Amino acid sequence: MKKFLKRILDLDNPFYNFCRKLAWIFVINILFIITSLPIVTIGASATAMYTVCNKLIEEREIRLFRDYFTAFKDNFWISTGMWMIVAILGFILFLDVQYVFFFMNGGFAILMRIATVLVAAAFVMIANGIFPVIAKFNVTFRETITTIFSMIWEHPWLSLEGLVFTVVIFGGSFWIVGSGQFLGLFILFPFLSFGLHALMQSYLYKQMFSYYISED
Repeated sequence: MKKFLKRILDLDNPFYNFCRKLAWIFVINILFIITSLPIVTIGASATAMYTVCNKLIEEREIRLFRDYFTAFKDNFWISTGMWMIVAILGFILFLDVQYVFFFMNGGFAILMRIATVLVAAAFVMIANGIFPVIAKFNVTFRETITTIFSMIWEHPWLSLEGLVFTVVIFGGSFWIVGSGQFLGLFILFPFLSFGLHALMQSYLYKQMFSYYISED
């Protein structure tokens, strides 16, 4: 009994670590939402969120607000520029999806829908990598893009895994938000989805980065 209580009360036990990370993710998610409200700052907010998530999964000391806003400020211009590109291309892709799936008919429409789905999947995989790369490295616009394409080309399965996480997490969020029968999750899940997605992507990109960064 004594050993059991000791194990339960141990601050390093897996359950406590899980709860601690969940609490961090909740706070990070709130910060991301607040700092993203001007819309144009979403890129800088995403980079700041990934910076904190990197420290979290690497078990480094975290000064949450200081780390978040320092990363937000230091990476503001490159993150904002990248976000504007992603937002514009995403909007064009959204219009394309609307046209192809709702206004086109016939056999050619089927081919176009398949092509659109493939393009959308590639777009999400590229977009998933932009802000983790900026958060991890001191890179330029060109270096960010070339690094992401290189990693996707060399590690396609990890990129596909990231795509699946994106679809599951945000698809689940939209489904929960649109469902009135899960009132508790309706309130809770939107306040976890961005941070949870960033945490899962950070784990995946940590594996990718390990191929390019020495242990030293």
